[in-house]
Order: sequence, then structure tokens, then C-alpha cells
Amino acid sequence: MQTWDFYIDTGGTFTDCLGREVGKKELREKVLSRGSLTAKVVTQVSDFEIKLGNESDWPNNFPFGFKVFFTAVDQPALVVKSWNVETKILRFSKALRKGLIKGQTIELFSGSEAPILGMRLILARAMQKQSDCMIRMRLATTRCTNALLEDKGQRPVLFLTAGFPDLMEIGDQRRMHLFDLIPRKRKSFAGPCIEVEERTDRFGKVIIAPNLSILFSQASELIKRGHNVAVISFLNSFLNPENEKIVAQALKKIGFQTVVTSSGIHPFMNWLLRSESSVIEGYLFPILEKYFEDIISGLGELGELLIMNSSGGLFNRKHYRAIDSLLSGPAGGVVGA
Repeated sequence: MQTWDFYIDTGGTFTDCLGREVGKKELREKVLSRGSLTAKVVTQVSDFEIKLGNESDWPNNFPFGFKVFFTAVDQPALVVKSWNVETKILRFSKALRKGLIKGQTIELFSGSEAPILGMRLILARAMQKQSDCMIRMRLATTRCTNALLEDKGQRPVLFLTAGFPDLMEIGDQRRMHLFDLIPRKRKSFAGPCIEVEERTDRFGKVIIAPNLSILFSQASELIKRGHNVAVISFLNSFLNPENEKIVAQALKKIGFQTVVTSSGIHPFMNWLLRSESSVIEGYLFPILEKYFEDIISGLGELGELLIMNSSGGLFNRKHYRAIDSLLSGPAGGVVGA
């Protein structure tokens, strides 16, 4: 069984893939980060076939089963039935509509995440079957960075010590745009806030344990509305996380799929920084979890995945957190340089 190493950098638009069988030369590929390939149509050969440009050099039948979308033509998506690299003929399972497609760009969606598409394309060029290979993948990704910038995460329900429901909105009173004619409130990635009657003193002693009966009714109502991510941040939990752990266990029992505790993310003394870090983790976690599940599934049983974090180090999935990925792109560039 051959061992292959893959080094992949996923950006917002393109994913660069480098693969190497141990002891042999490197192969490189660049694919779209949507998990797709692009090509230009030279002409329509028949109702079921089109001819692509010479830049389309994928191995025979590599895009079999891919969905093809036409960017500038009123044409429903079609499924690829066959591909011949010598003749550059791409055949579909259904007939094309009559139209002017010469010179148009098409996009072929694989249905896989970009790192898996790049890996499979490299293996296909090397005439290797994935089932015959042991795969070791090293991945740097800006998936969470892009989701944060584009506001595509999932706003978590925030559970705070009673009396401080505006913590995230008020922040530290800094005015980022001091001379704006129309003042704007500080942006928060948190969703609804629930105040929890609890208190731990400055020595770490629990003075008031959480009242779970009141908490249950409020949290259950939010679950009915579709919320399934919770973030818990209590005032002095950096000294004693007991109250956060009690509430976390209770929320998991009533149906929250993801529960993040501030003491488990970064036990800072500074409550605001601790809360912000926890909210970002909860906001991005569902996106990152789905992304890694798809990649690990694509790697198969013999696959190994290590992911680069913001410091440039490599971690396995179990020890990787969304908040640690935000600067993995720049970190990968520095390491590569």
C-alpha cells in the first residue's frame, strides 16, 4: 500500500493542493474552494455532448457524476456521464437545451469539499486508486475566517451571570468611530441572552448555585425556535468552573447540540475577552464541524488529518477549535515562506 502526503491550503476562492507519494516527485493542483472545476466550451457537438478547451486536461472520466452549471446560459444543471481527455468531449446524461453555449464558461461541481477534490485529482493523474493508498493530509483553511467576515455563522444563545445582559453590547466602552455623525452600536455575534442567577466569589467559592428550573423553561422555548448552540460565560468561572459545568450538562440534556463554556475555551480573568472568545467559538463551531466531517469522510478509514491553527502548529480534529483557526491562512503563508 502506497503512502501519500497532501499539503492543502484552502482560501476564499482557490484551494492549492500539493501531493507526493513517499519517495517520489510532487504533483500540484488548483481547484475552486467551492469544490468545483471550471472549463470553457469550444462548441456543442450534439444534443448530449460539448467540446471543451485544451486547458481541460483531467484524466478520462474523472468528472463522472459531477453536476455542470452554465454560468451565462438558461440551462438547468446537467450530470456528467463521460469525459474523454483526448477528444475533449464531455457527455451528459440528459440533452442540452438549444442555445448559444460556444465560448461560455461552465462549472463542474464534485459534491466534495475542495481538499478532497484536489486530492482525488492528483491521485487520478498518478493513476492511483484512493482505496489502495494511505492518505496523510495537512490542511490550512480560511473557512472560519470567511464565515466570520461574511457573517455566515450561527448566533448562539448566550447564558450570562444575572445582572449583566448587556455585556457584549456595551463591551469596554471603546468608540471605534468617535466622530461618526450617526453613532453605531457595537456589533456582537451573540444571539438571545438569558440571565442565570448564579454567583462565584473572588476566591472561587460558589455562593449561589444556578436555578435550573427557571433556566429550563427559558432555554426550552429557544430550542423550539430553532436555536441549538449555547454559550455559557459566568463572572468568576475562571476561578471555579463548577456553575458553568452544571448549566452545560443541563442544556445538553434538554436538546442543545453544541454547548461552549468560557472556562473551557480560555479561562481569562477578563470576563469580556473570555465571553467574546466563547461566542466566536459557538458562532463558528457548526460550520467547522460540518466541514471537517465531510473531509474526514472523504479521506476514508486509512486517512489522517492534521489542521493548522493560527500559531502555525498542527492539531488533530479532536483538539482543534474554531477560534484557533482565524489566522491559519497567514500562519500557513509564514510557515511556507
